[in-house]
Amino acid sequence: MQLNFMTFNLRVHVLEDGDNAWPNRINEVAEAIKQAQADIVCTQEGLPSMLQDLQALLPEYQSIGASRSSGTPDECCARMCTWAKFSSLEGKEWIVYNTHLDHVSEEARQNGIQLILSKMNPSKSLIPSMLTGDFNCEPSSKVIELIHEAGLISAFSFLEEPLSRTYHGFQGGDTGSPIDYIYMSEDARISSSTIDRSLYNGRYPSDHYPITTTVILD
Repeated sequence: MQLNFMTFNLRVHVLEDGDNAWPNRINEVAEAIKQAQADIVCTQEGLPSMLQDLQALLPEYQSIGASRSSGTPDECCARMCTWAKFSSLEGKEWIVYNTHLDHVSEEARQNGIQLILSKMNPSKSLIPSMLTGDFNCEPSSKVIELIHEAGLISAFSFLEEPLSRTYHGFQGGDTGSPIDYIYMSEDARISSSTIDRSLYNGRYPSDHYPITTTVILD
């Protein structure tokens, strides 16, 4: 079975963004998701009202998860991880974890990823697992080192182009390092990965590029 996974920081609605504020790019975000033919879209910074806007344009999708202010299954916190177990009609199962790590504190990022990895426990998981999100750190960071030590495989290993930045501040370009990632457990076979730097209707859909990975679940 083949699935397309996308991670996409939508950029929260901020009036000061002016022409790039959320109401002006809803259609472009929806179009990027359609173009990717994404089966599962993991978003960051998506307020409930923003996801409702997308739902109206993408009726074939359903959203799951909660906002930071509404609490989590374990406890309420400023940063969170959403996870869900999926199953296909053919009986294939997989788990997706999506997070947005702290943008200020390296210690908070390390503590956050360690908590997520302990929950995932990829070495003992009986079904494929995926970890996606905006990690707010570059590939040389301790956070990424911890993910690799846990045995997860980077989708960027299958990127058919030089690795470059994923956050661009609505400026575009490809100079720099990524901070958005998709990782897979070893029992999920990655066939390709793409960083979408396209303009839609002459504008970037977000200040982050969406990343899509195609995975084969045997």
